[in-house]
Amino acid sequence: MVVRRLRLVKYHRPVRHAVGMLALMACSLRGSDLVVDRVEPASGPATATTAVRIEGTGFDLPLQSDLDEGGTVVGAMSISVGDVALADAVWRDEQLIEATIPAGLPFGRHDVRVTLGNRSGVLAEGYLVTGGVTSCASTFIDVCMQPAPTMSIDISGAETIDTDTDPRCTTLVQASGGPVCLVNATTVNITSTGSLTATGSRPLAISSSSTMMIAGMIDVSSRRVGGQRGPASDDAACTFAAVPEEDAGGGGGAAGGSFGAKGGDGGVGDTDNSIGADGTAAAGLAGPVAMPTVLRGGCRGQTGGPEGGGGLGGTGGHSGGGLYLYAIDRIELSGRIRATGAGGEGGQVQAGGGGGGSGGLVVIESMTIAVSGEINANGGGGGEGGARVGSTPVSGQPGVDATFGTTPAPGGVGTDNRFGFGGAGGAGTTPAATATSSGAAGGGGGGGVGVIRLLGTTMVTGVVSPPSS
Repeated sequence: MVVRRLRLVKYHRPVRHAVGMLALMACSLRGSDLVVDRVEPASGPATATTAVRIEGTGFDLPLQSDLDEGGTVVGAMSISVGDVALADAVWRDEQLIEATIPAGLPFGRHDVRVTLGNRSGVLAEGYLVTGGVTSCASTFIDVCMQPAPTMSIDISGAETIDTDTDPRCTTLVQASGGPVCLVNATTVNITSTGSLTATGSRPLAISSSSTMMIAGMIDVSSRRVGGQRGPASDDAACTFAAVPEEDAGGGGGAAGGSFGAKGGDGGVGDTDNSIGADGTAAAGLAGPVAMPTVLRGGCRGQTGGPEGGGGLGGTGGHSGGGLYLYAIDRIELSGRIRATGAGGEGGQVQAGGGGGGSGGLVVIESMTIAVSGEINANGGGGGEGGARVGSTPVSGQPGVDATFGTTPAPGGVGTDNRFGFGGAGGAGTTPAATATSSGAAGGGGGGGVGVIRLLGTTMVTGVVSPPSS
């Protein structure tokens, strides 16, 4: 009998990865950090495609290893601008990727993201989409004849500019007005955490050869509290109809500054003819409204009438300054522009209160202007007149500095009706208030609103106080 043995044969099957044939090794050639440094060009029109170079470091391609078939393949790469993925991006080397940004992206700044395998880097607001307008056409002041700009303005913190000394200023001479500090830029971007505060004797103009995005604040206001003065505040062309009278029984109150609207008149002093036979003290009367054709600041409030041989009248509040913004393509304001006037000082004993300062001048010019934030040129409140309470000399309360919104800045008001109260400043469509008269000193009138002009195709969903003229 023949006995045959059976031989057991063991078959080995390839072990496959649970997620497929490829096992991701998640490695790069050098393992360096991925950093996106810049995009060239940094802007392009929404109406056309734009070829760009995306530059940085660590653009090392990810590698995947095929454990079944052997060999190495290149892993995933994706490039996006905002929410739009770029379909034709080409890797050139560890520092350069080339791509084309399609037409139709929304206006404004967009993040640029590079993703290579499981690594990514973002250049925040690295690319600007414009409307495609390229020719300069400013009309209020001529910024178009200046040399082509070479710098951008990017502000994310608190910055100041003195229009007399700042090296960024180019002197622009107006045909009928004074010199201007012009800051000429390729783009302007003030983020939500950024602010630019201007002071100096010359008004401020900022020009962009593309777009201007203001999510933060530009401040050209004057304030009694803190002593800030806006650029070119208290223009020398401002006048008043009458000055407040000096009187031993109580001086006349000062008028507020007039600019885009009339300032408030001061209050009459010494209405009870309390000392001597000199009669009442005439109040200061506000000057005429001005419709500016040059870039300038607003009008300061008057100083109150003094007590004869005694207290000094309250000084008038400084006006808001002068600001001109121009961009060839588009200006978007989601933040704030402040060109408000300061409150007047209260008078010393038996002396008239100071008038409030008017708002300043803000002119914004571009092909397209979108305002979802606020532009404000309200006037400051007038100061209260001084008096004697028994034998005690008491100074009047100051007027309040104007601020944002459309609520008038209050005039100085004390607790004793023997004082002449200050008038509220103008705000929105509300006129500046006349101060009250007194048997002692008259109060100061409120400052009138300034002037705001929007030149271009404009969409306003925010606050403009006073309304654009």
